[in-house]
Amino acid sequence: MLLNTVFFILLSILLVLATTKKLSELSEFQEENINKQSKSLVETNEHMNEALQKASSQINSMMKENADRIATQVKELDKALQEELTKSLNSLASQLGSLSKKFADDYTPITDKLNEMLQAFDRRKKNA
Repeated sequence: MLLNTVFFILLSILLVLATTKKLSELSEFQEENINKQSKSLVETNEHMNEALQKASSQINSMMKENADRIATQVKELDKALQEELTKSLNSLASQLGSLSKKFADDYTPITDKLNEMLQAFDRRKKNA
């Protein structure tokens, strides 16, 4: 019976040692996996940061290009508007000049006749 007990104790010790070894191997395996996953997460984070920085840089560059294009277009539009306004004002001035000349041409004979009548009236007045 003592032999059975010793055998049972030895078998239990071997079983505990084997289990301990397997637990240790499992723990090492889990630690390796955790380290690999951690490294992978760090690398993924670095890649994402690089991608975000590139995207941000590209967006900033495109915004600057758009701002420059808009500024150029606004200057061109302003210049075109100035030219058209100048043309319109010159045309208006020319038309007003023509209208004034036509008015003077049309009413000069009338004013001359009116002036002659007033002079004739003044002469009659002086003679009377």
